[in-house]
Amino acid sequence: MLKYVIGRPISYSGQYRIKHVSTGEYLMLEKRPGIPATLSCTEQYLLPETIFCIHTLLENAAHQGLDVERNAFVRIQHLRTGLWLQADSAFVQEACDTTPFSELDVNNFAKAIFVSVCGDNCAIRLVDVPAETRWRLQLIRGVTEVIASVIDQLRKREFHTARYDRAMNAMSLLIFAVTEGTDPNPWDRRGQPVPEMQMLLREQKVIDLLMDLAAAPFHGDNALGIGDIHLSEYNNLRQTIRMAYVVLQHSVRSNTKNALHLSRYFPFMLEQIGQDLYVGTAVMEMFSANRLLLRHINEQHIDMFIDLIRLQGKYARYVNFLRSLCVQNELTIPRNQDLICERLIRQRPELLVLLKV
Repeated sequence: MLKYVIGRPISYSGQYRIKHVSTGEYLMLEKRPGIPATLSCTEQYLLPETIFCIHTLLENAAHQGLDVERNAFVRIQHLRTGLWLQADSAFVQEACDTTPFSELDVNNFAKAIFVSVCGDNCAIRLVDVPAETRWRLQLIRGVTEVIASVIDQLRKREFHTARYDRAMNAMSLLIFAVTEGTDPNPWDRRGQPVPEMQMLLREQKVIDLLMDLAAAPFHGDNALGIGDIHLSEYNNLRQTIRMAYVVLQHSVRSNTKNALHLSRYFPFMLEQIGQDLYVGTAVMEMFSANRLLLRHINEQHIDMFIDLIRLQGKYARYVNFLRSLCVQNELTIPRNQDLICERLIRQRPELLVLLKV
């Protein structure tokens, strides 16, 4: 985002700072004698290294001082060094030539460099960011700061002084933003997911942050045991983790990419299933959004859920989850059907509810 001066439109040959909306940091270029120019970000926007000039694509004195049109092609020059922003086409071509298709990452193509001679690769398009997207990014920025501070408190074992209320308020805002429902209660909120917000939750690492929140009390020195979460003194912590899983549930609903992203945490999530933390609902949403994941269910996963039925009781949520592993979008998955039939019906019939006909 280009930082406007007193709200005025940007103009050609004007001097501006470029701010990253989701982090609030400013683009900065440092150049020292004998050392290549280094591109980075900083919170200290008053530094002279953060000032850039916007130029027309073609040298034309008539454009100087005129407003820059929306979606215009421009050139960006660093004021202090005089270097020009350029996409590293050699890097992009090398990435395309050497990276297997399955490992291609869009982030690999974002490399930018600064050069002393302005050439064709210095053409930059200024794309307008919709107001709603800017609002979502700013929301995510504020929410992540709050959640990160609570995670830090949990890692310091400040279980009784952590600001759970702030974390839950922040996560409530995420629930409202990622769903189109009208229910003002975040726990009961339903409705169609908002795909752009789901994408931002993945790209801005909010999904990973929420999993860090769920894991922080149980990892490291002086960690809680998973059963400790049911003690009355940890009620606020339990509610906070529950809400984290509610956000995760909404983030993966009908979203294959987010489901794949969250699936890397599946082994840890299995450890928390059965502790009344709303993990099961998030896991079911994760699998229902992705048939590919359902094909990776193995005997160990099935046995773990069967053990939950044995240890926790014949609750419908466990049976419903096993059912969700068998069918996706009205299409059966025979391999999972065979596994559940063998491991539950044939080997553990005592766990089934007996019915009289």
